[in-house]
Amino acid sequence: MSMIINPKLAATYRMKAAQGKKYPLRNLESSLKRSVQYDDSGKVAFKDNGMPFTSPFESICFLLGWPLPQDQITQRLDAFNQRLSTVFSNKRYGPNQSDTFHLSFFGTYLWAVGETTLPPHPMMQNLQCFKAFAGRVADVLQFGPFTFHFKDLALFDDGAVVACGYPQDNTVDSARENYLASFPEVAGCQDICHITLGRFFAQPSKREHSLMLSEIAAFNRIPIGNITFNQLLLGYEKVLWYPSIVAAIDLESRAVSIDESAFAR
Repeated sequence: MSMIINPKLAATYRMKAAQGKKYPLRNLESSLKRSVQYDDSGKVAFKDNGMPFTSPFESICFLLGWPLPQDQITQRLDAFNQRLSTVFSNKRYGPNQSDTFHLSFFGTYLWAVGETTLPPHPMMQNLQCFKAFAGRVADVLQFGPFTFHFKDLALFDDGAVVACGYPQDNTVDSARENYLASFPEVAGCQDICHITLGRFFAQPSKREHSLMLSEIAAFNRIPIGNITFNQLLLGYEKVLWYPSIVAAIDLESRAVSIDESAFAR
């Protein structure tokens, strides 16, 4: 399939990759402060009351994959990620598991909650309310299965290693515009479509930063390829980077399936 590379999206990736090539990674510390905190081994750090340190918001995020189709592309990404785990043996880099690889289609922060000890948003406590929301999403996002071209990997200045995705047409932009117009109560959307392989959980040394860039450059000698997605997943995210999948929308039939156990609170 011939792919048209969106020039605006390509420019955004180039800008983010250029920022990631600068040392130190200037947004890594602030990114970790906004999100969950980690101990030296890369595990989520917890408070004395057993709750994780977390961002002061809840969100519904929109994902494609989780997992990706188990094909040569997924295997290649996973093999590279495992190599990084070996190269950075001090645990400063944390790889995502291949069965959680996904494309962040767009994320929407729905509400601010403060600490995780507060109750979930009312929509997440009312199954019928969430069914109505998911149904509206299915009606608003009028598109069929998505095919994305993944050209290369990049290191961003928040410490993330990502596969840069390009949709085959302007459907993603149209879907985002339709969503924001139909749900004015929510915040904005992401401006990129990417798969996060893993991330630095602490500022790398200058040598480690250079080594990561070298590993990525070697990987990028061969383009990644195309992936087609047939489902849109809705994830409820109360701890950043750790969403729970609560619904799936079939991109051909618009059928909505909901994990009702998520609402048995």
